[in-house]
Amino acid sequence: MKVSETAVWILVCVMLVQAQLGAEPVAVVLNPVVIANHPEAYTHANYEQDVAVPFYRRTLLEAYKKHGVRDPKWDDAALSFFEKMVPTMAGSPQAISIDEAHRLAIELEQRFQCTDPLVRYFRWYYELAEYGWSWPEKVLPIAEQLEAAGYPPSWVARAYALKFEVISRWQRNPEAEAKKVQAIRRSLHLWRQSLVDPHNRGATQQEIYELMRHSLHFLGNMLNPYLDECVNVFEGFCHDKQVDPWTAHLLAGMIHIDAGWAIRGDGWAHEVKPEAWEPFGKHLDVADMHLREAYRLRPEYPQAAQRMITVAAAGHDATQAGMVTWFERSIKARIDYVAAYKSMTNFLRPRWGGSLPALIQAGTACADTERYDTVVPMLLAHFMKTVSEEMSFQWDPLRRMGLAQRVVDITEKMLQEKYWQGARHSIQTVRAAFAVKAENYPAAYDALMALGDERLGSTASLAHGWPQMLERVIPARGGPAGTIVLHGDTAFKRRDYNEADKLYRQASKQLPDTHAGQRYLRDQLQAIVWEQAFETGQWVDLSIAPNLAGWTVINGDWQYEPHHVLKGRVRKANQKIVILNAARFGHRFEYEADVTIDEGNQYSLAAAGVIFAWARTPVCRFRSVVLLPNCNAMGVRRDFVIGEMFHAELPKMLHIRVVVFDKRVTVYINGRQLYDDQWLKPDEQFGDDEYVGFGDYQQSRQSKFFRISNVRIRRLDAMP
Repeated sequence: MKVSETAVWILVCVMLVQAQLGAEPVAVVLNPVVIANHPEAYTHANYEQDVAVPFYRRTLLEAYKKHGVRDPKWDDAALSFFEKMVPTMAGSPQAISIDEAHRLAIELEQRFQCTDPLVRYFRWYYELAEYGWSWPEKVLPIAEQLEAAGYPPSWVARAYALKFEVISRWQRNPEAEAKKVQAIRRSLHLWRQSLVDPHNRGATQQEIYELMRHSLHFLGNMLNPYLDECVNVFEGFCHDKQVDPWTAHLLAGMIHIDAGWAIRGDGWAHEVKPEAWEPFGKHLDVADMHLREAYRLRPEYPQAAQRMITVAAAGHDATQAGMVTWFERSIKARIDYVAAYKSMTNFLRPRWGGSLPALIQAGTACADTERYDTVVPMLLAHFMKTVSEEMSFQWDPLRRMGLAQRVVDITEKMLQEKYWQGARHSIQTVRAAFAVKAENYPAAYDALMALGDERLGSTASLAHGWPQMLERVIPARGGPAGTIVLHGDTAFKRRDYNEADKLYRQASKQLPDTHAGQRYLRDQLQAIVWEQAFETGQWVDLSIAPNLAGWTVINGDWQYEPHHVLKGRVRKANQKIVILNAARFGHRFEYEADVTIDEGNQYSLAAAGVIFAWARTPVCRFRSVVLLPNCNAMGVRRDFVIGEMFHAELPKMLHIRVVVFDKRVTVYINGRQLYDDQWLKPDEQFGDDEYVGFGDYQQSRQSKFFRISNVRIRRLDAMP
């Protein structure tokens, strides 16, 4: 797309969004096109080759060869694992997924009985960081084992940070506090040692930053109780002649930003305590000083300028250069430095004084670079996801603007680039998810077919898509009978059940019995039966059939058991299981079921939740009743955040009854009312999608299950 076309495109976008939400016009703020098309623009691919891959090859693969616990039983598998972890840690398109890295580390431990501490570190790091579950007795010794083996102190420092995290989550006693202090102090000492470590002699400054990068995410949890100690250690780097000045000032600036936000909190400005503003400002003023010095020392590196975006957005940039200037300085150093774009995404939100048109302009400007050998054009998807969130998860305005289809076009051009061949699965997933948002179902179907036996991945979340739901819808709407199915969906949406039934059956006859689209058609036909019965006001038996007709699997394994019992089982350790009913029951209904929790489950967070409605709000998409039988507690969840929990005697066998009447919900367990409250705020509205279902949102062990039976629902005309 040419620049002149872009101006028209942005104007149209602005007008449409203004019409949707009454937003004020905004001037074009980001223009990475000129920088991106500079013949000497430095990219992440250059950084991979020059810095990241050699660094991780030395500190992972070569470190294992020199310091690892070696044994013929697992050595080949361990070497293969670390070979794959090199591009993964470097952020390369050749990276394996987090799930795959976690799986391989578990396989090394369980199948090959590998005892190497660095393998164990990765296994439990992913367990905690990605799935939120770890056993303390398994994690706590890893740091000492790494240190005893002679691994580089950077990995040992990370392991002590992981130890601190685990103790903070799972141990509540006086001895635990002493262990936390020991872990944080050891980690801080090793971070300093990492900067002057003999392993890193000859390392470039960028390599040293890379060494620290993956450790710093733990700082948020460390800062609150140990704020002054952490800040003093990082400030000390600036006075340590053994530490490179650029690194020292960069890290000091980063710690002061984190410290300031730890004091302020991440809420809205009116929620900040008055006494927090002064220390917040002081920390950001000091961060400004350090980061500007780091930028002066190394303007060719992007990190300091990127961090200055945060300082400038909060009004503490002493030079008054502004967010956009610091953004341009950062991407001039590396055109596809994603952290800079994400910082701008956050601060272009309306809550920070930005606007939806500003976000749209930024996303289209990224697309206009046409640098398909980099991730920059794809950042349009990231900006569009943000706009959708600000519009309470609406996508129709973005579809009408053509933005969803433009993301599809970008993915197709990226797939032609050799650099992205290792990321084919992720890109095809994005292509499928955005093609659905664009209502370009043939393109979505083509993307799904291109994956063969592979399943859609987590990158579907860029379009707020659930992979398993997309895999259910796409073959029907994009396959050979797609046109008929879409006409059937239109009839179903307007509740013309006779027409919808006729069209769905016609489409089904055109597809082979084994075609994946048959699943969607089967569910829709069952949904028609249930919705028609629901309109009578009588109880509707949502009977579980052997083929689960009318129930849509979102996560986990769901199976039919005799006597119409639905059994949900965790597919992989530490994951969620969710199933939703395909029918629409509105916002006035009474819903009940019998739920049996796995008796063998000893986890403190064993949840059997009931999803009872779908909300439209900038921060939440659904509500659900959350039951924690092993804790004898329950609550109402807002999206993935559980509200205030309260005591409730919850046996393993539960009869759950949920009454939803507009914005009020009442919950009964075994005949006893345990909850009665307004579950939607006055400014929150219901979404277009209407779901009821079941799920276990707490990460749990593999094979954990619960059973559901006697599910039924009825329409309410008045609050009972």
